[in-house]
Amino acid sequence: MEEIKEPKLVEHLFEGWQETLIWSCLQQVMGQLYANDANHPTAAMALIGDFCFFAGEPDKELVLFRPELDKRNFIIMVPQTEAWSELIASCSCVSPRFSLYFATLIPTLFSSVI
Repeated sequence: MEEIKEPKLVEHLFEGWQETLIWSCLQQVMGQLYANDANHPTAAMALIGDFCFFAGEPDKELVLFRPELDKRNFIIMVPQTEAWSELIASCSCVSPRFSLYFATLIPTLFSSVI
């Protein structure tokens, strides 16, 4: 697995995923990006805090990969698709599935008029 220093290489894999943590990672504000190939990635993960977002074509090696300096005892894996979800569940090192709920960003919720 390769650490991606140029987010443009994997940006297309996360396209359409409306998640602030992923955007922050792609903008190099926080987190790290990893992919199965440094030049022509087909699968990528955005590692941000305790969260790991998987995108592109499901890749078992990417699910099992842990960066060398990563010492955490757990990680919350977030699949992009049902195929990613099934792959994650098939790995013997993964705990049972659970639901985690996020607040939804609604751009028109507040008015700028005072």
